[in-house]
Amino acid sequence: MRIITAVSVGCLAFGLIGCGNHEKRQQEEMARKAMEDSIARKAGRAAYQASREAGKLAEKAGREIKKDAKEMQKGWKDAERESKAKGR
Repeated sequence: MRIITAVSVGCLAFGLIGCGNHEKRQQEEMARKAMEDSIARKAGRAAYQASREAGKLAEKAGREIKKDAKEMQKGWKDAERESKAKGR
């Protein structure tokens, strides 16, 4: 009888320990996933901000290039007029 009781208590203890570890592992897994989501979310936000900034810089560079192209065209026309004036 004592052996059966000892075995029963032992099985019960191992069962409780096993369930406790499973729950603990589940909680750890959920915490790890939450942290990964947080890291992934932060990385996504940073990438979005970087792309917005890159877009703004590209627009600014485009405006500068357009302005410089107009200035170059004016210089070309001036040189053309001067050349024609000298040629006459």
